[in-house]
Amino acid sequence: NTWMGQHWKTFAILMAIFCLAFFARSFYGLEPSTEDGFILSGGSDSYYHHAVITQADDTGLHRFWDNMLNYPVGTRNPRPPLYDWSVSLMGMGLSPFFDGDTFTSTFYVFIFSTAFWGALTIFPVYYLGKEAFGKKAGMISAFLLAMLPGHIQRSVLTNADHDAITLFFIVTAFFFFLKALKVMKPKEWINSWFKPKEVLSGARSFVVSNKSSVLYALLSGISLAGVALIWQGFAYAIVLIAVYFFVQILINRFRNVDSFGISVIFIISVGTGLLLAFPYYYLSIQIP
Repeated sequence: NTWMGQHWKTFAILMAIFCLAFFARSFYGLEPSTEDGFILSGGSDSYYHHAVITQADDTGLHRFWDNMLNYPVGTRNPRPPLYDWSVSLMGMGLSPFFDGDTFTSTFYVFIFSTAFWGALTIFPVYYLGKEAFGKKAGMISAFLLAMLPGHIQRSVLTNADHDAITLFFIVTAFFFFLKALKVMKPKEWINSWFKPKEVLSGARSFVVSNKSSVLYALLSGISLAGVALIWQGFAYAIVLIAVYFFVQILINRFRNVDSFGISVIFIISVGTGLLLAFPYYYLSIQIP
């Protein structure tokens, strides 16, 4: 049997939940946001994102510094570029369907982006719940997120902001991190930490024997990098993973269980995220 033949019911239910989530976030806000020009409900954040996106469309440059923030001194743009540039590039790509009007196509992409990412988050929520508590729990979690008033409020169509896409990448990072831990083979990989050769040999053996786990950790790190390149508060996501890590290390210490594998997964995940985000943050502080 094909994958679809085995899982078509799950796929159909998830797609139905996605459509329901997207409908709840977009249908009622579309007319108010477009009937009298484009009107946003996200306050200054939404309009500032639009200003950055418009500059990207017009000049092809990211707004690192803004003279109008902290006026008259000016200050750095506190919003990393991934969300704004994803909207800008998608708007440019869809402009032929709007008679070449990049402004209109970009604005439609902009207002729909929150509803799309908000609805799309039901998929990593499902897989996270499934890995942690089973398939039924994952399905219930996805449905609850789809109908959760607090999440709808932050991902409704008119609230064009980066909150929805940020949460998508955070949940995705948590899922890949959990998956990396679940497929990891439990074993004492290093017999003596005082012998460098044994440490290197054990580390090499761990990577060779846990390729899937390492891959999931890398995917978790890439997702964390996505968070860091969308939201400067990305440290919250890393702190949540770090809290789990240190608690698990403590538990392992009392149970006399080796923590080397968990440590490697944590370092790969968090290290990859920080490494990939580093160029942007380093460049941003170089702007006077």
